[in-house]
Amino acid sequence: MTETGIAIIGAGAAGHSAATTLRQEGYQGSITVVHADHQGPYNRTLVNKAVLQGLLTPEQIALPTLDGLGINVVADRAVALDADRRAVRLDQGGGLTYGAVIIATGAKPRQTVVHTEGLRGRVFTIHTTEDATRIRDRLSTGTPEQISVTILGAGFIGAETASYLTDIGVNVDLVSRDITPLTGAVGQDIGQSITELHHKHVRTHFGREIIKVSGNSHTVTVLLDDQTTLTSEIVIVAHGTVPSTDWIGNPTGGGIVVDDRLRAETIEHGYAAGAVAVHRSLAGVGYRIDHWDAAAAQGAHAARAFLHDHYDAPDPGPYVPTTGFALQLYRTSIAAFGALLPHSRQESTDLEPAGSHTTAFFSDDGRMHAIAGINAGRTLHSMRSNLNRP
Repeated sequence: MTETGIAIIGAGAAGHSAATTLRQEGYQGSITVVHADHQGPYNRTLVNKAVLQGLLTPEQIALPTLDGLGINVVADRAVALDADRRAVRLDQGGGLTYGAVIIATGAKPRQTVVHTEGLRGRVFTIHTTEDATRIRDRLSTGTPEQISVTILGAGFIGAETASYLTDIGVNVDLVSRDITPLTGAVGQDIGQSITELHHKHVRTHFGREIIKVSGNSHTVTVLLDDQTTLTSEIVIVAHGTVPSTDWIGNPTGGGIVVDDRLRAETIEHGYAAGAVAVHRSLAGVGYRIDHWDAAAAQGAHAARAFLHDHYDAPDPGPYVPTTGFALQLYRTSIAAFGALLPHSRQESTDLEPAGSHTTAFFSDDGRMHAIAGINAGRTLHSMRSNLNRP
């Protein structure tokens, strides 16, 4: 059993940021990072934005190596956590003990509720570089106009993938159980604008449930609850993500509840950052933030909280979500900063040119905690400094 001062489980945005922040802040103790992906850490947000589109190779989206910082990187998968013994068991045998642990294992794709066994090579998720490469290889078997794709889910990944495939001439059917997708991330007004964009560019099936997915060696058929049948060469499952916490006894995909310094409430000497962390609003409502920049910010914050708790470093203060995300859909720009909380009060403002607008989201105490916009980049950046001000 290897001993380490601090263990970081996961080397994506949150884990990589935590490790580099510890060294930047002067921590000289032992750091062990456990990373399960054989490819090595990479910028996952570029999987569909760049690798799928052939703009970058998997090698080009790799994160900087941690080796030069005196950090021990273990290429293995954590399979169990014993918080009482402060120990992590690894898949290939053995494990490590720690003084403190930062859990940053991210999220994994939420699977479709219907069976897709036997359809390998025709039903894909799009979460890893391997996924993106396999889809590209499959698309290359014919001209785009000859290929049809059904996308199950119209969240961030589903929407951006539909936009890209449409741009290159692929015939796309986009399925969502939501009548107005993405309202939970950008609000009702901008969500409605995105929905209208989808209606103009792809065949939409919104407000629908999936009953069955079947296929043969050539095509896949998706049956919807209104008896619509969609037949295509490829199906892409993009039903969002669930936290990767099954290895710590959370098989249902529940996250790790943290306090405002990102300390794990049920894991002594533990912290959580990124898509595994469940935050609480002032009203006590739990929420996750599954975006790359937010994960990196949380990793740095957890590292500073650890240094404060164990080495009397300055208190980093409460973690406040101010990072953002951006989408390009059918040559339209959508962006947001902060975290949209349930039951927020919304105020929308129309801008010039026509079709551009912003929505600000306010909590009960009157603080603006999130902003979103469509074709409103400059305005959003000017508003960002007002997030969470009293």
